[in-house]
Amino acid sequence: MNLEALKLEQGSHDTREDGMCAMEAVAWLAGEEHSDAPLCACSVLTSFVIRLNDRWHEADRQLLKPYLPRLLNTRDGKSFARAKVLAYKAAAVFAPIAAEIAGRKDLADEMRGIPFGDWNKQQEVCGKVQEAFSAESAAEYAAKYAAESAESAAEYAAWHKQIIQECLAALEAAIEVRV
Repeated sequence: MNLEALKLEQGSHDTREDGMCAMEAVAWLAGEEHSDAPLCACSVLTSFVIRLNDRWHEADRQLLKPYLPRLLNTRDGKSFARAKVLAYKAAAVFAPIAAEIAGRKDLADEMRGIPFGDWNKQQEVCGKVQEAFSAESAAEYAAKYAAESAESAAEYAAWHKQIIQECLAALEAAIEVRV
């Protein structure tokens, strides 16, 4: 079987014949026993890829395939550095997208300005985000954005594409970590 022909499936599987998720495919590429936790792959990357695999729609999930061979032999002592890259991406890339979707461009801009490694600033801005979103009750939030749902469908499609691209860029950055 080749990677191009493989259809990545959501969730884990008892056998390869039942299907394979992204990390089960990595174990297969490495010649390891069937598992979604291949011994050859960094545990941080494994965790991130599993979440992407299991949360993405079928067509988006297939975008992970070119990265799978690059996950081989990443159990190399760089897990902490990779975790820092992904934590930074969460605060400076993904959270601003969510803030913008929620109509808080001010917070999105502040989050995007956090320099890598400034964990104090990251914590400060994340506190502001939490405060801003907890101040607005879930019911108020739902009512406010339900009214805009029809016009925001097209925006959602654009955000969805951006989020997928940013996830792949974060994966790329984490794979390429140099210590």
